Amino acid sequence: MTRRRYRRRTFAQVTAQARVAERAQIAQFGRWQIAAVTNLIAAGAVDAESGSLLVTRLEAFVEQVEQGLHLATPGDEK
Repeated sequence: MTRRRYRRRTFAQVTAQARVAERAQIAQFGRWQIAAVTNLIAAGAVDAESGSLLVTRLEAFVEQVEQGLHLATPGDEK
């Protein structure tokens, strides 16, 4: 009978993995918002100028989230 050896992870590794998952989830929600606004523009419920401005801002936000720029927690400041 062989025993499986599990790799122990440090708290920092677990936290980093959780932050990556959180960023991915928030970015996915942002992309969903972009699609929703695009559909509202196509349906004529939102004027194209305002909608495209919002889409541009959402795209920038999603990009920043993916880079980890919008998920700083208190104490992360240097």
